[in-house]
Amino acid sequence: MTLKHMVNLAKRKRDSGGKEVVTHIGGRLDNGIEWLVSHDEAVENIRSGRSEYFISLKDGSGIEKLIIGTSIYGDTFIKSELDRYEPLRLLKLPADA
Repeated sequence: MTLKHMVNLAKRKRDSGGKEVVTHIGGRLDNGIEWLVSHDEAVENIRSGRSEYFISLKDGSGIEKLIIGTSIYGDTFIKSELDRYEPLRLLKLPADA
């Protein structure tokens, strides 16, 4: 069974080139318990089908599924279905709950 999670935060850091990268994603379960997973764990959860992650659209019109993207250098990252080359929508989320 695939678990579905709404993502409300994206912790990040700057890589060696000064670019902002997501290190963790997190949110709050319906029962109020907060959760946080590393970027690598989230990628593995998506690949294996264990979990699906979503973000709310800013205008409140719906949700977007998070998927795995691959950079031109072969690195994997999490992005929304509507993002093209960078996880812009994910990087707009707060870094803390």
